[in-house]
Formats: sequence, C-alpha cells, structure tokens
Amino acid sequence: MKKNRIIPFGYVMQKGEITPNPIESQAVKDIFYEYIKGNSMSAIASLMSIRGISYNGISDKWNKNMVKRILENKRYLGKGEYAALIEEDVFILSLIHISEPTRPISI
Repeated sequence: MKKNRIIPFGYVMQKGEITPNPIESQAVKDIFYEYIKGNSMSAIASLMSIRGISYNGISDKWNKNMVKRILENKRYLGKGEYAALIEEDVFILSLIHISEPTRPISI
C-alpha cells in the first residue's frame, strides 16, 4: 500500500498521534550516522535499497534525493508534534557536510 508522505519517513500515525515507526526511525538514524561517517548519499541510498526498506510503501528502491530530504528535515530533531529521532549535533554535522562536502567531519 502506498504511504502518504505528508508524515515524514520515520513516523506513523497511530490513534491520532504521530509516533516513530520502529523500522523507519532506525533507518533515519542509520542514514544520519552513515552520512557523518563519510558515506555518500548515493551509497546510503544503495544501503537502504539492499536492506529492503520502502520509502514510499511501493518500492524499496532509494535514490540520493530521498536521503538528502531526510538529512535536511528538521522534524527529526523533535520539532512540533514529532518525537526526536536524532541529536542536534548529528543534524548540524550532516548539514555542514551537505554544504561543504569536501570538509572533513569531526565526530
């Protein structure tokens, strides 16, 4: 079944509340940590495809644009009605790396 992506990847609506989806929320964490470890968005997309994790409920094929959307989404910090899935320092490191991809990442 196709998923409505109004709710960001990593979350699900349950009993009228937006809560973390266990499999997807772990994938979000993995995406951030793989990226700050130095893996490219394309390599991360391939990893998600290999794991068989569906981004949209139709296909498990990922691309770098899907990964980038996740890396740039502030809701994963726990904004509004969304539970935090990542720490702020991890989010900031990923944004720095997106804006300056040749800059080494210090964890």
